[in-house]
Amino acid sequence: MVIEVKLMGVPMVLKDGQPVLFKYQKAEAVFYYIAFHRKVDRFQVMHLFWPEESEERARKNLRNALYSIRQSFESPIFLSVGQRLICFSEQTELKIDLEAATESDYLFMENFTIKDAPLFDEWIALTRDEFKDSVILKLQERLNSLSNVDPNIEIICKKLLKLDPYNEGIARKIMHYYMATDQYGRCVEVYTKLCDVLDAELGISPEPETAQTFRELVELRRKLPKSNKKENSFFFSRKNELDDMIKCFDDVQRHGRTGLVLISGEPGIGKSTLLKKFTVSIEAIVKTIYSVTLHEGDQRHAFKAWMPVVSEAYEKLEKSKNQLKPAYLDALSRVFPIGVKGNGGGVPYAIEKQSPMHLSSLAQALTHLLSIVRKEEPLLICFEDIQWIDEWSLALLNQLVSGQSPLANTLIVATSRNPEVSDHWSRYPDIQLSEHFIKIELTRFNEVETREFIESFLKRKQLDSNYQRLIYQESEGNPLFLVEFLNGIIAKGDYDSVPQKIRTLYKARYYALSQEHQKIADLISIFSDTISWDELKTLSGKDDLQLLELIEHLIKQNFVKEIPEKNGNVKYGFTHQKLREFVYENQSATKRKLLHKRVGEFYKDQLIQMPMDRNLYPKLVFHYERAGDNASLLKYRILNLFDELELTHELFPRIKEVSMVGLRQRDGVRDRAIDKEIEQIDSLMKSLPPHQMEDKLKLEYLNMISRYNIINGNVQRGYQLTREMISLAKECEEMDFVYKGYLQMIYHCINQCQVHQMEHLIEEALRLFKSNADKGELGVLIRLKGYLMIIKNRFKLGESLLISAAKIFGMEPYKEQYVLNLVATYYYLGESRRLQNDYSGAYEWYKMAEQICLEHGFNGHLALVRSGIGIAAYDTGQYEVSRSLLGLAIEYYDHFNFMWGQVSVFAYWSLQCFRDNNYKTCLEYLTKADQCAELVDRAYEKGLVLRIKAEMCGLNRSLPGTQEINDYLALETHNYCREAVQFFSLHESFTYEAKVLKDIQRVCGQCSHYSV
Repeated sequence: MVIEVKLMGVPMVLKDGQPVLFKYQKAEAVFYYIAFHRKVDRFQVMHLFWPEESEERARKNLRNALYSIRQSFESPIFLSVGQRLICFSEQTELKIDLEAATESDYLFMENFTIKDAPLFDEWIALTRDEFKDSVILKLQERLNSLSNVDPNIEIICKKLLKLDPYNEGIARKIMHYYMATDQYGRCVEVYTKLCDVLDAELGISPEPETAQTFRELVELRRKLPKSNKKENSFFFSRKNELDDMIKCFDDVQRHGRTGLVLISGEPGIGKSTLLKKFTVSIEAIVKTIYSVTLHEGDQRHAFKAWMPVVSEAYEKLEKSKNQLKPAYLDALSRVFPIGVKGNGGGVPYAIEKQSPMHLSSLAQALTHLLSIVRKEEPLLICFEDIQWIDEWSLALLNQLVSGQSPLANTLIVATSRNPEVSDHWSRYPDIQLSEHFIKIELTRFNEVETREFIESFLKRKQLDSNYQRLIYQESEGNPLFLVEFLNGIIAKGDYDSVPQKIRTLYKARYYALSQEHQKIADLISIFSDTISWDELKTLSGKDDLQLLELIEHLIKQNFVKEIPEKNGNVKYGFTHQKLREFVYENQSATKRKLLHKRVGEFYKDQLIQMPMDRNLYPKLVFHYERAGDNASLLKYRILNLFDELELTHELFPRIKEVSMVGLRQRDGVRDRAIDKEIEQIDSLMKSLPPHQMEDKLKLEYLNMISRYNIINGNVQRGYQLTREMISLAKECEEMDFVYKGYLQMIYHCINQCQVHQMEHLIEEALRLFKSNADKGELGVLIRLKGYLMIIKNRFKLGESLLISAAKIFGMEPYKEQYVLNLVATYYYLGESRRLQNDYSGAYEWYKMAEQICLEHGFNGHLALVRSGIGIAAYDTGQYEVSRSLLGLAIEYYDHFNFMWGQVSVFAYWSLQCFRDNNYKTCLEYLTKADQCAELVDRAYEKGLVLRIKAEMCGLNRSLPGTQEINDYLALETHNYCREAVQFFSLHESFTYEAKVLKDIQRVCGQCSHYSV
């Protein structure tokens, strides 16, 4: 007779392969005990099962149990050896599963207990622990011998955790294995189960080391996209369009020019799929690819489209041994402070932000950066959803494609929705007329193409022709809708039911999610672009574990996708904009407003009162506008506009007053965007009740708009707004704005040479602020009065005032804030000496200004100061010195079109080049001087150009120049010395103008046409 006994797991007995049933449980327990030991002492069994009974009673109970066992087996299976021992008979073949106990996944006699036998239960527990310890020891030995990614780790760790669910070392081991093999979901399951077990049974949390392991998982999951997630490679029907793109790329390579491909079409039409297919087709040739996806709201953020490109390119530059020219680095660092680190030498980077530049200068710097990074290789730049591009970025794109700074061997590919694209590109006809511009408009599939699409997508699955027609009618041939329908069919395995409408499909997918998953999807839809892990965690209020599980599920359901960033972090967004729009619109208007308000408050808390805040202003505008919070919307519209305008038109402002960089463009692009924003701000201000309008905010707005009007030529309106600001500031006792108002009008007077009005304003301001301003602010007014005296030919008083101002700016409390004012003071002292023909005195003051500029990295002001030294050197006949210094200044002006002092340096450089027989360059810069003089439209600059031409007229007697210069000057019909004298006789003349007249007398006194 063969008896099989299974003690691992729930115990059971088989006799010749058939189950054995016992009449009562204690008899069964006696059998298992004897089977385990094979031979037992009778008295030991009696004590184990009936410890409280008398010996006689216990003996009787044992006899009854043995008899019951004999009946269950229908034959005797035990033998008595003497008076004490019990063992199995020789006819019984006993097989017990204890030999394989270490391989078993079960516990010894699992869930087997009997009443009134505590010693037996204790024996089971002790034996179970012995087996468990033995098993654990052997499994640990095997585990320690495995590599970190051996699949057996998972099997062994699971066995160990079943034996010891509190063992955090094993939990960490399997978590590390899952992390190493990209099984993040299973890793989360292990940690979740461990937390539940520890909390429920022990009331404790995981050890710090285990919690740290999970935090590492969360961080890794945030930063790395799924390595096992394959990109959908299905591509259909766009072969002709793909061929056109490849041909355009080949032409760009062959001619070494810049090409632009614009792919337009409705949402879901396949623009991104075509772009991805093209990128894959050329990736063997193109090693440098920059990809930027734009979103709603980006159109308010100046240069947002180019920020990722510049940031990534500069990061590559830093890793290489190459360097940008300081002038290029300065230009980029002022516009892209996140991506590029300037060379300010410890001074706040905003110091140089008031330098006006043109887009062409920025285009030159960007072209130079990208050329260094990609070397000689072709370059691909991709902009998705370019309909959201800001005016500044689009204007820069125009410069790069059709301007004077093209990106050689570069293809730019942009996708855009219809019809939004037409409005943008109509403003830039040069782009569309470019030889290497192609526009690809994707349209929906017709019915035949839809049938082919269905057959290709489903592969071997066949659909009834009527069913295919229904799909075509519901999808209208849109590829995105077709994919949604067909994926729904595949998921259900139902190829016969009538297809649903696309909104119904989205609705079914959305409501298949749990409420918690819906909440996360709703929150993500509030963001027009993407959302980071930290943003999602803070706004949702979920902990890392909960959020990770929710996000994982949304990704698996193809609702949300991970968007890896260049810095290794991951953001989250919807798999398609149409899905995002459905989820967003599916929420009630009230809920959307509340969520937008909450997101706005979140971004508001991120503000740190630093220049980097400007990156948050467009987001705050976007969310407060949709939240219906007009008071907050107005505030951040004003701050956003203030940040995008270059309004400081004094050459040497206080550092704390310097606004962010802005570009003075001649094409009006920037002005159109600003005018539109001003209209919206004005409308908001009218709609808000007075008590919701902060006085200080209104003052900021008046300060900004008044200067904007003045700098754009609407002086009367600008002055009116400035006076309004001063009046309101006095009422509110905001004297800082009163001060700003006076300075604003004084600066304009300087720019327009309105000396009498300037004098009146300075005297009025000094009376008002003599006791209402700090010493630094008073120093600025003293400096301005000193400059006024120099203009009025009162050099001694002017220099005395300037020196007094310099002493204030040199004091410890004012050194940093007023450092540019100190440069201004030394510069104007140099100007004073130059106007008195004291070259050595001028040189000394100029050099002091130059030293500060060098120490602080003020490149724009450095060029201005050096041009002053160069002009002074020229006027005193030191042509070698003037050639060197004017050349250095010209190099900066050429790169950045720095406006201050432009006419003077261009005019004198042309004169220097004439002396050096460099007539081609002479004509180039004389033409520039004429153009700039017309642009600034001031008497001094126009008179100065006439003075330069008069000297050329005189030089032409000994240095005849070239026919081109003679034709340009038209010397036969023009007498420039007489024209200059007559010009100044018609305009109010002060020190600078007098200097020009003296120079003309010096160089043209012998001319018969000259009279003074």
